[in-house]
Amino acid sequence: MTVSAEGKAKTTNFTYKDEPRRTTVSPEGESATVYDIAPDGSVLKWWNTQVPPEIENLSGSLYANRETTAAITPGDYELLVQAFANEGIASIEIVANGSQLVDEKTCEKTKETSCKTVEDPWVTNTGNWPPGILQLEVIVADANGQTESTKFWVNIPYTPPPDPEVEQPPKFEDVLHFREEFGLDLDLKGNELAITERIFNLIGDWYNPHTPNGEVARATANIWGVPLRAADAGELEYRERILAQAAAVVPAWAASTAPGAYAGLYMDHRNGGILRVGFTANQSSTVAQLKATAGLVAPDRITAFPYQPTHSLESLAGTLNTASQIVTEPPAPPGIVSVGLDIPNNGLRLGTTELAATEAFAKEAFSGGAGVVVAAESPSQEFNGRYMGGSPFLAATYIRNVSNQCMAGFGAWRKVGTKENGEPIRRRYVLSAGHCFPKTFENAASIVSRPRYAGDAGVEIGKVELSGFFEDPNRIDTDAEAIWLSETNLIPGWIYGCCGGRVSMQVTGVAFPELNDIVCQSSQFVNRVTCGPVTNVSDFDHLESPKTKKFSGWHWMIRAAVEGGPGDSGGPVWMRETGEAVGLVAGGGEKGLAITPFKRPPNATAGQIAGIFSDPYLSAPTKPLHVQVGK
Repeated sequence: MTVSAEGKAKTTNFTYKDEPRRTTVSPEGESATVYDIAPDGSVLKWWNTQVPPEIENLSGSLYANRETTAAITPGDYELLVQAFANEGIASIEIVANGSQLVDEKTCEKTKETSCKTVEDPWVTNTGNWPPGILQLEVIVADANGQTESTKFWVNIPYTPPPDPEVEQPPKFEDVLHFREEFGLDLDLKGNELAITERIFNLIGDWYNPHTPNGEVARATANIWGVPLRAADAGELEYRERILAQAAAVVPAWAASTAPGAYAGLYMDHRNGGILRVGFTANQSSTVAQLKATAGLVAPDRITAFPYQPTHSLESLAGTLNTASQIVTEPPAPPGIVSVGLDIPNNGLRLGTTELAATEAFAKEAFSGGAGVVVAAESPSQEFNGRYMGGSPFLAATYIRNVSNQCMAGFGAWRKVGTKENGEPIRRRYVLSAGHCFPKTFENAASIVSRPRYAGDAGVEIGKVELSGFFEDPNRIDTDAEAIWLSETNLIPGWIYGCCGGRVSMQVTGVAFPELNDIVCQSSQFVNRVTCGPVTNVSDFDHLESPKTKKFSGWHWMIRAAVEGGPGDSGGPVWMRETGEAVGLVAGGGEKGLAITPFKRPPNATAGQIAGIFSDPYLSAPTKPLHVQVGK
């Protein structure tokens, strides 16, 4: 009930309980008054003494393993807090080591929500903490500011780093993050307990691979990086189908129906897989017409951008072309680490470590900064890193020189002459990332080997003969190199999948992906094949060396939401559905896996080096490189 007196609105909440018959009156900002009611309706007793909130229950695996003399087992642990207050719970906080707030849940009283009983689940992994005693305090506050707290400690173990040769179990926080990003728990309407239970069930299924749910959990973890339900996998595959068709149909439809107004499309995964399509004019009516006439597979999933875009995709592509030229020259600030299209925000995105300087530069260089989104971004880093010294030679196995270890990419060849029978004389190579084996004083001949075990100097296979990588931050180049193979029968045509190479994938050709196509890499970092959607087909970026902290040249690259990590550089990236080669792993960071493509990105400026096949230092017009297909 809300009463307004002298212009000031004040709300009083009434709650009722049958056993015992009780009415609680909670005026805004004042103590609640509690009335116990007799069967005849008379008041038996009443009181309004302030009572502090109560921590009714602490449970979960973390609390069950508290205060042990020996360290607990490494892994995920849950703490469940249940609190009660007549005045209503305002917040539940979990504080680590006296000062670090690691979890907070708040509750705001409404007509529908009394906040009298609030539950807060918190999950942590032992790897998030140094070994030793972790002090934890649970603090509960009610609507009147009264608090109650309790403390306990946990004996945290040493959690070893992941073994690259052992399949790693899924972590709760990784599964939760993925499900939030892809909106897979919207059916639970924010119920944290139900979401937590679902995730732990999925992790449990992963640990039981010989059950029906376990088979699904393992299979989906190999594709998407985390275990999923069959319903989740079906939903994500349906989204891929929606995107693939839309990417093929919508641009042409827009060009004929709304010329010059098309602002692009993207899949809004977080909100449950909504395909958003934007137009700079008549957006609502044009999207309605698109749904009615384009023959798309899921018109019920299509909606407009959540705002009115002002820049067409065509104009943004033009801005990207301009940006790719001017960010490499003064007065562009050195903090700019990437340039690309940001379709959801209808702009050009400048990723930078120097926000203020880049914002000022954008206003000066791009007509007041219209259509330019400046975002804080850590520099992507080059990835430096399956031992297999003999035959066969599979892509995604280790290669090294005297100081660096990376991944073997695709096999390649080029014609250097013609035999008497007319067949080409081929010079054979294995490709890798250009930053892996640059020519140095210690390795002047750029000799490359294949190690047979950790620490092995390896079996020499050849030397770097072609490279498009110059380590010059002021030029545009290609993070790729071709290693001439002294043994012609060792050219890779298949990709390492798992199990010591007993599972491998055939290379079938070369392709350039569309936005949202699914691409894969065979990551040694997580020791499995990881796949995900292409998020940017024309990313203009340069990478930072994790060793020297210096930037390489600018590169045209593809970005994809594919799991990986240090040591994956140079590895092959391919189309999941067809096996066609896409490019080589260059590195990664906040924007996902960075891929050096074979083919030219669609928004690359004419005349610029963009892709392995367009780089004259790697693939000269008279002696072009060809990717080796599997036989």
